[in-house]
Amino acid sequence: MASITVRPDNGRLLVLFSYCPERVAKIKTVPGRLWHGPEKYWSVPNDADMLARLRVLFEGDRIEHPGTPAPSLRPEHAGDAILDKVRSAIRTRHFSPHTESAYIAWTRRLLERTDRPLEELGEIEVSRFLSDLAEVAHVSASTQNQALNALLFAFEHGLGRKLGLVSGVVRAKRPERLPVVLSKDEVRHVLDGMHGIPRLMAMLL
Repeated sequence: MASITVRPDNGRLLVLFSYCPERVAKIKTVPGRLWHGPEKYWSVPNDADMLARLRVLFEGDRIEHPGTPAPSLRPEHAGDAILDKVRSAIRTRHFSPHTESAYIAWTRRLLERTDRPLEELGEIEVSRFLSDLAEVAHVSASTQNQALNALLFAFEHGLGRKLGLVSGVVRAKRPERLPVVLSKDEVRHVLDGMHGIPRLMAMLL
């Protein structure tokens, strides 16, 4: 796990990490980011939720920030009692091991993102979490939907209460799908560009 240092400076947050193309690509997605060439560090706006957004963006890396507990200092298995209930409910319903792993992972990510027990969370926190997946982590629509389903399941079967309407979520963009077959006009256009034996063979297909 790599370490990323984040500290306030003159109204901005300095972001320092060892060079890695993947991390550079991620930091470039942050609006208002600046690269300070001579000093070799990045800075981002010191918005109210910027630190939380950086934690989502650099998931898997350790964020070091003065005045806030480092992720490694939090209980490694926070919320285990609730997660055990979620696992039990999943296995009772004979969901696949892949689904179990994904649902537990999404619940853990929400707990790490908010640094609060699941009992204190609700529709607002879930909405923000899902929006960050789209805006910061740039996940696909199917991944965002999986996260929503996992959290709905965790609240209902881990806490025993259903979430209300999770509104205001920034939806992830669905990829544009290309047609799998050519239309009649497209086939005619291709044939018009062929000549001789290749054209004859294509027309016989």
